[in-house]
Parts: sequence; C-alpha cells; structure tokens
Amino acid sequence: MPNKKITELPAAGAITGTELMEAVQGGINVQTTVAAIVATSGGGSAWTTTTAGIVQRSTQAQAQAIATRAGLGSSSGQDDARAPSELGLLDMLIQLFSTAVTWVAKMTFTAAPRFNSTTASQFLAVDSSKDLVSVAAATQAEMITGTDNTKVVTPLAVEAKRSVLSVSTSNGATGSTNIDCGLKQEIKIVYNTTVTGNITITKSNDTNLEYLDLSMPVTGASITVTFPSDTRMARWREAGFWNQSSKIFTISSTGTADLHEFSLKRVGSIFMLKYEGPYRA
Repeated sequence: MPNKKITELPAAGAITGTELMEAVQGGINVQTTVAAIVATSGGGSAWTTTTAGIVQRSTQAQAQAIATRAGLGSSSGQDDARAPSELGLLDMLIQLFSTAVTWVAKMTFTAAPRFNSTTASQFLAVDSSKDLVSVAAATQAEMITGTDNTKVVTPLAVEAKRSVLSVSTSNGATGSTNIDCGLKQEIKIVYNTTVTGNITITKSNDTNLEYLDLSMPVTGASITVTFPSDTRMARWREAGFWNQSSKIFTISSTGTADLHEFSLKRVGSIFMLKYEGPYRA
C-alpha cells in the first residue's frame, strides 16, 4: 500500500469501537482499538450512536462518570446512559427555574432570609393569595376606628391612641388657654394657677375628642369663662350666669381658690357643657 497522508484516506463510517489505531506502549509501537482507548477515559466500553443520532455510552457507569464530571450526577428512574449535551443542560436549567419548590420540613437559615416582596421597616403579613407581604404599623386613627385587623400594634401606636390625657396647665391667672387635644378621645385639664380674672378657652386637634374635663381654682367675683363656639349648656348648679349666644359662663367664689369644674361632652357636632362647683380647694 503506497504511503498516503491522513487527509488522503477515505472517510470512516459509524465508529463501532473495533477500529485499529496505532499507539506507543513501553517504547514499542503497538496496535489497539478505538474501544480500548475510550474505555480508559470512562471505565467502560465504546460510544454508540442511536438511530436518532444521539451519541451515548453503552454502559450506565461510563455515562454517570461523564455526567459527574459535568457537575450533574445521576437521576434515579432516568436514562443514565447518555452523556450530557448543551441542549440537555439548557433544558435542565429551564425546568429547574420554572419548577415550584415545596419544602415538606422546616428550613433552618444560618443567615437572615431576604424577601424582595416586602418593604423595609415594616411587618410581615400574608395576603389573600398566601404571598408574604409587609404592612406598616397601625396609625392612631386606625387604632381608634378598629377597622383594619391586618396591621401590627406598636407601643407608639398605643401611646398615640391612649384615650385619656391628663394635662397640668400653668396658663397664669388670666388670659387665654388653648387646649391641644392631640387627637385624644378624653382630656383632663388641671389649672395649677389660681384664676383671678377672665379666661378664654380654645381647643385644637379635637377631631377625636369625646370628653373634656377642666378643674379650675378661682378667687374673685364675676369671673367670666368663655368657651369655644361649638359649646352648648347642659345644666348648672350654684352658678351665676350663662350667656348662650357668646358662650360666656360667669362664676364667683366665696373663698380663696374655690375649685370650679367644667365638663364638655360631644353630642354630634357640638359639645354639651356641664358645670359643678364651687368647691373649696
């Protein structure tokens, strides 16, 4: 047979593994087969080609060795004789990311999990779709109305909602006193300065106000107390005079620092005034 270059040789058909190849072993030229060479890399017999043109190993052990090198490993109940392909790897990744993951046991995290569906500095809750979401703490208004049962109550919310607020005011003997209700429901005001002259009372932030109680030590005669325009008189006892149009209540004390008490109770959009006194302080 004349000498020919490899490129001049005819093309081979399907490789069966019995084809002869030249090798050097122990310094001596020897012949071997394709199957023997392939077997040394995978631990089994030669590659085969299916009718669909898929190249695969003839034994499961060989294919598993290749799959392990590719970072796959074996899957029970599946064909483990095939070598991984680029298309097979892509299909596996698509299925992996599209498959829902369900845990049948509790999971232990060594670091805090992070949920992108939530908002920072809020509290975890489960919505109607059973998805994990976050909600803000209940506001003061929500604490009062009690219409939202999904929000968390915090110490700040409880403090803001407290229905009773006691305030000791040192407004001076005469002048004006503005009562900041702070959106509370009930306010108790105690004057720690004896009133000796006329007083005008105003209030602010009274959206949630239901009751307003004032305790006022008074010294002197014909002291007028002017109430806000949304006040109406309910009744009086041992008092001097009530001017309905100007909301002015006139009181007199028989002693020093006699204690006069006023109560305002919300009735619809107005406040009904109740007066008790005088009492000796």
